[in-house]
Amino acid sequence: MTKSKNTALLILLLLSALLANCGNETEKEDPYQSDLTVLNHYPLEATSPCGLVATSQGIWLVDRDYPGYIYLVSADDGSTISIYGAPGVKPTAIAYDGANFWVSDEDSDSIYKLNPDFTVAKTYPAPAEDISGLAFDPQGRLWSADRVAGCIYLHENDLSVAETYAGTYNYDFYFGLTFDGDTLWACDYFQGLIYLFNSEMSIFEYHLAPWHNPTGLAIDGDILWVVDIRIHSLLKCQKP
Repeated sequence: MTKSKNTALLILLLLSALLANCGNETEKEDPYQSDLTVLNHYPLEATSPCGLVATSQGIWLVDRDYPGYIYLVSADDGSTISIYGAPGVKPTAIAYDGANFWVSDEDSDSIYKLNPDFTVAKTYPAPAEDISGLAFDPQGRLWSADRVAGCIYLHENDLSVAETYAGTYNYDFYFGLTFDGDTLWACDYFQGLIYLFNSEMSIFEYHLAPWHNPTGLAIDGDILWVVDIRIHSLLKCQKP
């Protein structure tokens, strides 16, 4: 075989090996693949969906994009049922106390208690500039999350801070809270994880989120709802 033919054969073999490796890369398991069972995936009209609350009416969330909206979407297919103006232009979380909705806003650094018609009943100063999670526990106490400081706050009735719990890691980026009984759940936007906390506020269990950037959680019976801002979608999962 001539030198030129040897060179051509070598180039052909190298190209074949490169293509084979590229094919193998595409077949590799996604490192964010969830250990949760995803039952359904619903695209949302909201472009930057955050926060979740499940009620008998459907699933509530906020849209962080200007000028800020509150959405009620169907639990059957994620379609929009109603849209309301948010009390601030950059809402980040929503919670429900059984009578009123509460919304945090990172532009005004406030937490708003809303009337049933979604007008503002009362405005409270947020404990930090980057509140990104709200939830009420079974005792009716409000909890909030600070995604930049990596902290979770327990509030008094006047919304002053009763306790501050620092995250386990220096890169915790909490962006969504919910309760399942007395167990607090939080999702981490950067790590793509969902944490479960015990009564001492230590993480005792965690799961890979159904997609890369979770920004809200809600539990309804044996269903775990997760909203992901990256794919603008609501994911229906089996609660682990």
